[in-house]
Amino acid sequence: MSTRPTGIVRAGFRRSGATATGPATSTYWVATADASLPNAYALSGITGLVKSTAGVPSAAVGGTDYVVPTGVSGGQTIAGGTGASENLTLSSTGSPTKGQVRLGAGALCYWDEAAQRFVASDGSSPTITATQAVLSAVRTASGVKTMIALENKSNTAGSQAVFDIRVGGATAGDPSFQCVVSGITAWNVGVDNSDADKFKISNDGSGDVGASTVLTLMPTTLNVGIGTSTDLAPTKVHIQMDKTQASGVGIVYDGFKVAATTYTLTGTTTPTASQNLVAIYQPTYTDASALTNVIAATLYIQNGPAAGGSLSFSTGGPGGVTENYAIFVDDGTVRLDGDLVLGANGAQSILKGTAGALNITQGNINSDLVLTVTGGGTGRVQWGSSRTWTANGAVATTLGSLGPTGANTTVQEWLTFKNTAGTVRYIPAW
Repeated sequence: MSTRPTGIVRAGFRRSGATATGPATSTYWVATADASLPNAYALSGITGLVKSTAGVPSAAVGGTDYVVPTGVSGGQTIAGGTGASENLTLSSTGSPTKGQVRLGAGALCYWDEAAQRFVASDGSSPTITATQAVLSAVRTASGVKTMIALENKSNTAGSQAVFDIRVGGATAGDPSFQCVVSGITAWNVGVDNSDADKFKISNDGSGDVGASTVLTLMPTTLNVGIGTSTDLAPTKVHIQMDKTQASGVGIVYDGFKVAATTYTLTGTTTPTASQNLVAIYQPTYTDASALTNVIAATLYIQNGPAAGGSLSFSTGGPGGVTENYAIFVDDGTVRLDGDLVLGANGAQSILKGTAGALNITQGNINSDLVLTVTGGGTGRVQWGSSRTWTANGAVATTLGSLGPTGANTTVQEWLTFKNTAGTVRYIPAW
């Protein structure tokens, strides 16, 4: 209790050390009938007491005992406590129905206490619901970027900037992020926690990396799946190219395409190595034990395309074959420095589909062109039963001039060949 010299008793409470007419930093709680004391405030829970505006510190006064709403020259600092690990807690309201803790005027940046999320905005409302996002950065600004920057400006060893996305464990959902063009498409990148922790890129609008997957990487082995996320082991790169396309004249389907490429050499030194658009180099297969009779290929093609439904392939190919080719070289020279093996089973053909001669040429004039049937069976080098074999033309010669000594029969043509010993032999043709 405090009194004044006038003899009027005035009920109130004051801060320790203050006088009845105390300094600007003192605080009083007084009754409604006497609200003239400096820094007087109504005492909560006691009726009839009101807050007095007399002596409330101004920006010019400042001090360490007040947060001045109108600001203080040089700024203000708020500390939540004085002891170790103490906190400063800001709340929107004492009511159970919470609002926002706003930073700056206009609610451009705020902690939404009801939704439990932080929003940085230019006034635009977030599209993503509060149940999906705990952090929203949103604005409507034409021609500029909206971005969240994560930067470590240190240039010393070990200085990193890491964006960490994680979930709680093996039974949780997927850690991922989503790129969305509103109303058009969505791409997702992340770990499919329910599918052996494979890293995936998907085109699913709901944000599921395990749906509509287009690229898959298996952990540890790093096997790659394109267009598929299953059956990756033991295949290193597995490509699934299923596609549905409207038919029409001129449509093209290239499951894998290397477009027309321009390769420019600078300088005046001619390369000695082959310049290749696509190069497949020799693999090495080995074993940990004694294995034999292993079949392997650097490039394996199972077969030409198969027809499904009512579709059939054209029969306008060379020799009337159906045009579903395992390999189609439209033009240019095919070079084989190794052997050409035609078929492990059954008869195989070399066909020329256009008019003109089929030339099989030995490029070195001092070397032979050899047709060989291997093995000791009954296989033969045959000529088509309905075709003819032209030798040296209609030139009459004698056996004595070309054939064995003492021969005197005139023949029309000669065929020459060598036996296995390399001796030249002659076949007369009448």
